[in-house]
Amino acid sequence: MRFAAFFSAFLFAANASAAIDWNADLDTLRTEVPKVHPNAFHAITKEAWEASIAKLRADASNLPPHKVAAEIGRIMASIGDGHTRLTFPIDPKAGFFSGHSTTKMPADPALQFRQLPVRFAWLSNGLVITAAANRDLVGHRVSRIGTMTPEEAYKAMAPLAHGDNEAMRRAIASDYFAVPELLNAAGISPSKDSVTIDGTKLDALPFDTDAPWLPKSDPRHFWFEQRGKSVYFVFNEVNNEEKESLRDFAARLFKFIDDHKTDTLIIDLRANSGGNNGLLQPLVHGLIRRPGLRVFALIGPRTFSAAVDFALQLEQNTSTVFVGEPTGGKPNNYGDSRKITLPSSGMTVRVSTLYWQKSDPRDFRDAIPPHLTVIPSSTDLASHRDLALQTTTHIADGIRKKGTLDGAWTGIITIEWHRIPVTLDAHHLTIPDLGVKDYAIEQPHFTIASTEGPLEFDLHPGAGVITGTMTGLGRVFPVLLTKSSAP
Repeated sequence: MRFAAFFSAFLFAANASAAIDWNADLDTLRTEVPKVHPNAFHAITKEAWEASIAKLRADASNLPPHKVAAEIGRIMASIGDGHTRLTFPIDPKAGFFSGHSTTKMPADPALQFRQLPVRFAWLSNGLVITAAANRDLVGHRVSRIGTMTPEEAYKAMAPLAHGDNEAMRRAIASDYFAVPELLNAAGISPSKDSVTIDGTKLDALPFDTDAPWLPKSDPRHFWFEQRGKSVYFVFNEVNNEEKESLRDFAARLFKFIDDHKTDTLIIDLRANSGGNNGLLQPLVHGLIRRPGLRVFALIGPRTFSAAVDFALQLEQNTSTVFVGEPTGGKPNNYGDSRKITLPSSGMTVRVSTLYWQKSDPRDFRDAIPPHLTVIPSSTDLASHRDLALQTTTHIADGIRKKGTLDGAWTGIITIEWHRIPVTLDAHHLTIPDLGVKDYAIEQPHFTIASTEGPLEFDLHPGAGVITGTMTGLGRVFPVLLTKSSAP
């Protein structure tokens, strides 16, 4: 009886794979994606798109299901925006973000992608293992994954990773490095059941396996706490909580700030992949009403969608200083994705339905960049140090202290969506983009001539940091400089 049961299960799995009509799925892609997307061929030509579908149609019968799925992922990623993608059928217990709606796993076991007992991230010193069932591997800097170096592996995996920009694609690819079926499909590992990392073989975990070694993500959409004279606001999702709306939370946050005479707000958007941007107004208006409140925003490659819209509104309406890494989304972007279920395999694709132009039409940036780039290293990981938050707190403390203009400084003036480099060395100011070179200054308040007309500066030197404003053309722009060397 056991043999008969096993044989029946084997036949079911084999027949399930054989029963997939890939032509039906590809026909759905070919007709529905251009119909739903407002401009499906902004990054790839229609001819190239249809040629890739035709090639997969010809090859699919000779490929195992996981490689066909990977090619569909490649086809969807070629559309070139972060909201348009194949949601790979990865074990939900792997903990990867798969969009704002749950996806039913395909019945075919060959399309139930497993996880490796390890996770990766790109840090300042390369590709690093950030979590693992074997704790001795945590913090290890990877030299070789499968048959490739990390950079070679990224180049092989990047075409399967959806994204608005390279920052997002790198983050997504680092997730896919923990999926053995994708490592095999990308040519990184010869096996779809295991991978060798720097001589250590890691086997795939069975589908639907818990991973208690994974760091627990914070389930809260938003929360805040007081840290000294600052308030630290973690904003993980742009949505209402079950028991508190974002509007009510904003009222509670600003009441706390006002009651405690807080001078600095640090907003952490690094894990915020988006949500409903229609809910952001109370937060933005609350900040506009408090021009004396210093605001910092921590951003990174997983800051996406409505979180990028929030960051853009901060950039446009406040003097927020951005710290960390470039966002995973563009200021002007495609979004509001619609779910399409492929009729035969049961896999899910999502397709953007709107183009959001919240910034200037000439703003062609592929990300909102930080004013201060802070990328943690494996050493920070090992010591449980949040380098971006620590750096921001240090700057906030420095602003509160009285300093001088002495020494060498580098920084940025934010003019609309532009980051204009500025240096101050031995009391000589240089702003190449505005035609200012070696302008001698003695006091923190001064007016100079430039190619854009008179520029009035109001600087506030602190300990290791200078903040302030530059007024020109009837507008006020924020200035931030940090000390680059001793006087």
